[in-house]
Amino acid sequence: MPLGTWNVLAPAAEWLVRLCTSANHDTEFHVASCEQALPALKRAEFAAKTATSFDAGREALTHTDGQPQHTWTTSALMRVARDSILTPPSDRGLYRATRITVCLGRLAERGFPADAFVRTCMKRAIIHHLSVSAAATWLATRNGLTGYTFKHDIDDWLEFLNNSPRLTKLKNPALVDALAATREGLTEHAERWLEKAAIAHVIGWRRKGALLVHPDPDDLYLAGNPAATTWVFERFTETHLTHWSDRSLHWETAFNTRPDDVAHSVGLDRALLTERIVLPEKLSQEFTRRTINPSDGADDETTRYAVQVVLSLLEKGELRQAMDFSKELAKFKPQDSRLEQLRWFSSLPEDPTSARDAFLKLCGKINDLTLKANIATTYLAEGDIAKAKSIVADLRDEDSEQSSPVWLWQPDSLAQEPRIQCTSLHSWISEVLEHATSP
Repeated sequence: MPLGTWNVLAPAAEWLVRLCTSANHDTEFHVASCEQALPALKRAEFAAKTATSFDAGREALTHTDGQPQHTWTTSALMRVARDSILTPPSDRGLYRATRITVCLGRLAERGFPADAFVRTCMKRAIIHHLSVSAAATWLATRNGLTGYTFKHDIDDWLEFLNNSPRLTKLKNPALVDALAATREGLTEHAERWLEKAAIAHVIGWRRKGALLVHPDPDDLYLAGNPAATTWVFERFTETHLTHWSDRSLHWETAFNTRPDDVAHSVGLDRALLTERIVLPEKLSQEFTRRTINPSDGADDETTRYAVQVVLSLLEKGELRQAMDFSKELAKFKPQDSRLEQLRWFSSLPEDPTSARDAFLKLCGKINDLTLKANIATTYLAEGDIAKAKSIVADLRDEDSEQSSPVWLWQPDSLAQEPRIQCTSLHSWISEVLEHATSP
């Protein structure tokens, strides 16, 4: 049932109970159990609100600093661990490694082994991220960007591109060529490395000299079930069902129907699994979407991790490398409006006018408040505070305080050293308005 329906249904039900009670339950409907029905209705209302408000990204955003605590939600632990593993090891190295290790330890205490998390659930993500990072680094090095930050982190993996017959034959290889080259050697080797390397060396992206271990097969999956393991991982790290596998949708359907049996079969506490609620109608909508148009809404994994590489470069302040790579990325999939937006987002501090023109063209293709925020940012970069404030004032009327985390330029950084931040649109709007009123 749509959430908005509760706003009408719940008061109506309360009114019916009062009416029924005042008549000593002697109505033409003979509803003697009306008072028992109302708590059930309220529980359903609470479940609907909880399901609608869940956002895995926001869970991580609330814990951007500090060491993981036992009070963190399972989603927060998984998202912080996942996002940190995909962050280059040179970025706050020891702090990063400690946060990941503590997250994995907390998850193991709850019944989710570290091997299952890293080797099973994150296998594809790690390989894709290594491939994209290696391709980006190789291209940057070839173009003379010797100070490229990722090079130190990815050195162990570059030999697969340096020795690639495909690349040595090309005069001006592009991103698509470099990505293809990673699949000729890096991918297969990375799979073997993920199976045997110590967890500490996997999260450190260390290939050469990695300690080889023999993981216990029982630690690779929950109750020996790969599909169930992936389901638990996806439901706590991916907000949108479009990012879930087909089997995870089936597991969620089973959990909605027989929660105790499913919790027992995967060996986890039911209370842990009910930290997130997925409404049956949302599952039905996703099944329908996949049946009618399987490709609609589905993300290409290579693209997703390439975007993360660009954002990592911007976060480190390497604007030139981010601009070059995002431009190559847009060529890689020219019909992808999101990649086009990313390209001009990267170029915004250097060329706000062209970025704004591109964003305005994209407005007809993307219905996204973030796009409007980027347009406002172009005016901030040009010093037109009044125009930026006008756009942001309109955004404030459309925004919800519960909006998902987004990457945006810090308003007060544009005049000197531009920096991006992962924040809520609501918080960013407040920053802009504060910046607009400051002397």
